[in-house]
Amino acid sequence: MIRLLKSELLKLKNSGIFSLLISIPIFILLLSFAREKKGFIDWIDLYVSIIPFYAQFLFPILICVIMAILMKIEHSGNGWRKMLSLPIRRGNFYITKLIIGYILVLINVILVSCALVLIGKINGITDPINYEVLFKGPIIAYISAFPIILIQYLLSVNLTNSLYSIGIGLILNMPAILAANSKRFWMYYIWDYPILSFYGGFNEALQKEFNYPIASLIIFSIIFLVGLVCLKRRDVLN
Repeated sequence: MIRLLKSELLKLKNSGIFSLLISIPIFILLLSFAREKKGFIDWIDLYVSIIPFYAQFLFPILICVIMAILMKIEHSGNGWRKMLSLPIRRGNFYITKLIIGYILVLINVILVSCALVLIGKINGITDPINYEVLFKGPIIAYISAFPIILIQYLLSVNLTNSLYSIGIGLILNMPAILAANSKRFWMYYIWDYPILSFYGGFNEALQKEFNYPIASLIIFSIIFLVGLVCLKRRDVLN
C-alpha cells in the first residue's frame, strides 16, 4: 500500500494539483486586501468575513477539480487498463487513489486556516489565535464533506471526460445554499453539510441539533462499500 501511495503521488508531480492547493489560500489572502472595510475586530469577525466565499464556492470547486485531475491521469493513455492489469488488488488501488484525494483536500483546508491566521496578524489582531474557530470549524467541515468527496471520486472514475464530472459536481452543489437555509430539507441534502459545519463553528443560530461529521461518516461508509464492491465486479475500465 505504501509503495502504491508513493507511485500515485509521483504521478501528480507535473499535474499542477499542488499549485492549485497553494493558489487558493493565496487568493484568499489577496481577497482580504481588496475588501472595502479594512481591518477586523477579532478572529471571529475575520472568519465570518472571509470563510463564506471559501465554503460556498472555492471548497466545492476544489473537490471537483482535485478528483478530476486524479482520474484524468488514469483515463489518459489507458492508465486504468495498465494499472488493473498489474498484480495489484483493485481494492487497494481504489483506496489508494481515494486516500490521496482526501489528503490533498485536507492540505488545502489547513493552508486556508493558516492563511486566515496570517491575514489576522497582518491586520493587527492582537487577541490570542482562536484555534477553535480558525482550525476546528474547517476540520469539522472537511469531515462533513467526506461523502461528497467520495461521490465526486466515483463520478470522476466513471466519466472519462473530466468536464462532465466537474460539471455534475458543481450542479449538485448549487442548491446547497438553499438547502442549508431550509427548515425542512437541510438534513437530506448532504452538499450543505460542509457549509453548515463551516458556519456552525462561530454562530449558534446556524447550529442545528445534528452531528454532521457522524452522519457524514455513516453515509461515506455506505457509499464506500458499494463503490468497492462495484469496482471489484467490474471489468477493466475503458
